[in-house]
Amino acid sequence: MLERLPLDVVHVVPAAVPPLRGQPAAGPEHRVRMVELAIAGRERLLCDRREIDREGVSYTVLTVEEMQRELPRGRLALILGRDAFDKLPKWHRFDALRRLADIVVINRPGYDDPTESPAWMGDEPVRTSLDRSAPPGRVVALTMPPSNISATRLRRRLATNDDVSAMLAPAVLSYIREHRLYA
Repeated sequence: MLERLPLDVVHVVPAAVPPLRGQPAAGPEHRVRMVELAIAGRERLLCDRREIDREGVSYTVLTVEEMQRELPRGRLALILGRDAFDKLPKWHRFDALRRLADIVVINRPGYDDPTESPAWMGDEPVRTSLDRSAPPGRVVALTMPPSNISATRLRRRLATNDDVSAMLAPAVLSYIREHRLYA
């Protein structure tokens, strides 16, 4: 995926308190550690714990505003699966978020094609590449070979002690087992 996007670095940001779903089963420090293990050795990927360290609900717009203050000349892109993208209008300060960053949509099994515009976009086209010269807020579709791995399905399989070795990096699976997460 990274080779298809003109991004210097991708921040993977675990949420402390997700506003649109229940509290995650694994605690925040465990989730940070799993992200660190999952991306270890992968260039241009960075585990960013700012939402874990910030008190309160993890609103993406606050994170993006903070990043923009840190990188005033930088161009930000929010990378989402199509499932999250379809719910974007429900997000806190959705309109402000769209003014701050481009939105990269990745296909997910069982969801609409990421190149198709949802009703809330009106006549705005979905693009196929990032354009750094255009103003932020554009929606870009990134079609990839679909992965049938969902976090919900993964947690269910872990809870029933099913084999998930093909779904997780070995270091992450070892960590989950060692700390008896999702059991």
